[in-house]
Amino acid sequence: MVSLGSQVGDGEVDEAHIRRTVVDYVRAQRFVWGFGTPFRKQDERLVAFRSSVARHHCDRLPHFRLFEVLAQVVESERRARPNIAAALAAVLLDQGLKPAEIGPLAVALTQHMFFAHAVEGARQAPESLRNLPLELIDYQGSAPRQSPRAATHASREFSGSLTVGSEAKNDGPPQPA
Repeated sequence: MVSLGSQVGDGEVDEAHIRRTVVDYVRAQRFVWGFGTPFRKQDERLVAFRSSVARHHCDRLPHFRLFEVLAQVVESERRARPNIAAALAAVLLDQGLKPAEIGPLAVALTQHMFFAHAVEGARQAPESLRNLPLELIDYQGSAPRQSPRAATHASREFSGSLTVGSEAKNDGPPQPA
């Protein structure tokens, strides 16, 4: 929304210019964030949100107006309707929040959607939710490492003699059984 807003420009710009800019933007994007609602024709939260935005006259603010044009274009170009995320981002931008502030806030506001799935999964606890088969894992990262603090602690704990019973041993750290 921010990059699109910068392309449209500040101030009074004619609607035809805004629409052309939005069409070009959408056609250049592989994915437009904030569009699509799985398993439903529309996001019912957005229906209620739009009504509230209009009641408070926030639908006249620049980012929300741009969102509405974007929604029309994406719907006609991609057959995808907007969801609450794009509209919320527009309103929060109009309220003066920065993009870096909106992301964490959006996560906090949508956390409830994931909680029910986590609780249900924990109750059912099928093997497929608890363990990913090792043959499906192809780890690409760096090798595991030990923190400097843990390394220092381990070297102090296992250097020198360990007393077992009345005998002294110097075999290093205990090995797993």
